[in-house]
Amino acid sequence: MVTDPSGRALYFSKRLIPHLPKDALDGETSPVKLHVGVYAYRPVALAAYSAAPPSELEELEGLEQLRFLAAGVPVAVVDVEPPQFALRELNNPEDVGPIEEALASAGLE
Repeated sequence: MVTDPSGRALYFSKRLIPHLPKDALDGETSPVKLHVGVYAYRPVALAAYSAAPPSELEELEGLEQLRFLAAGVPVAVVDVEPPQFALRELNNPEDVGPIEEALASAGLE
């Protein structure tokens, strides 16, 4: 995901963004952020979401946050320290088994 300097989301993608030229990650900091989707929506935001049609980018990327952005609803982003274990995506029922196995392997049953 990409944010503006105040922490508002500008774009979300399942691909690495922004594009990084060669050696861009050689320094101590990186503009790349890992998106861990934990959301809290106000009722007015959910009403705006359900009233808006799916956006072209939402359908292409398969990310519902892009409908909020296309509808002009700001999405605030909070930076947190990454966990010490690998994160896995949970988007589909078939994702549950591998996630449960990974949690058990990490002692997080």
